[in-house]
Amino acid sequence: MDQQRTITSAQQPSPSSSRPRVVILGAGNVATHLSQALAGVANVCQVWSRSQASAERLAALLPDAQPVSSFDNIVRDADFYIISVPDDAVASVSAALGSVNGIVAHTSGSVPVTAIAQKGGGVFYPLQTFSRTTPVCVEQVPFFIEGTTAEACMALKSLAASISESVHEADSAHRAVLHLAAVFACNFANHMWAIAQDQLQRGGYDLDVFGPLLHETLRKALANGAFASQTGPAVRGDNAVMQAHEAKLSGDEARLYRLISSMIVDSHHSKTKANEQD
Repeated sequence: MDQQRTITSAQQPSPSSSRPRVVILGAGNVATHLSQALAGVANVCQVWSRSQASAERLAALLPDAQPVSSFDNIVRDADFYIISVPDDAVASVSAALGSVNGIVAHTSGSVPVTAIAQKGGGVFYPLQTFSRTTPVCVEQVPFFIEGTTAEACMALKSLAASISESVHEADSAHRAVLHLAAVFACNFANHMWAIAQDQLQRGGYDLDVFGPLLHETLRKALANGAFASQTGPAVRGDNAVMQAHEAKLSGDEARLYRLISSMIVDSHHSKTKANEQD
């Protein structure tokens, strides 16, 4: 992604008199973490949600934020309007927001920048999984920024750099690649852990016995690459073990085991064959 550029260190918070004014539209997991991080470097002046109770819950966590549930009550002169709502609601929220003086940006990895109706809009995408009650070090979260104008892009990058040590530019096409890869690396991997947890519980164990195993698996993948770090019966071609495993499974889990094992066998066989021909 040639157009990406990393900002290596977070900017220091500016004096309160010069802090940008930010409106957060949304009150879910991402909005909760982003608004609290931004409150340290900006004046988060309002939180909007369709639910007044949700807006009030999040606003209560911020120093001076006003909770609102009507678009008519949103201030028009803030510097940034960060839309952090479900993907299928981004365009409708942007349209309902209407004309404002500041930069409007959404936080989605999969929604194109064209979903923003306002001129000079953009994307403010934090590449992380968020749960409302689980602490996240936002400073370590990579942000991927897009702007429909050079000025919007620069302003959003500056805002991101005030809360994160890793800020990149990525257009909608590149961001879609990141989001798809994240689904495999995070959401699908977590489902595999859920299956593993179910198997462990049948034997009277908890998932925490896999703590060292999972940490080492990730460490090796990051250090050496996932392909080079692959272990297990499929990469070894240990058919007897795989057949024994599959015999203990049924339904979708048996089909999933067979499919993933076959993919591992095929990919490593193809790589080995290619190396032998070189």
